[in-house]
Amino acid sequence: MTSSSKRWPLKRIFGTPAIVGGVVTFGLLSALLGDGFWDMLSWLALALPILLIAYYALIKS
Repeated sequence: MTSSSKRWPLKRIFGTPAIVGGVVTFGLLSALLGDGFWDMLSWLALALPILLIAYYALIKS
């Protein structure tokens, strides 16, 4: 390892993907098990990855 290489903690590497995965899991479960209000929550939760992709695609272009 050189002095310029930097080690990132696992929390920094996997933190955001774990949170997005948890929100999507919640969205899938609420879509399967709930009705009414839960359907709205599932739509919002399942839209999160699409919104993140669109956000970062616009930043990088």
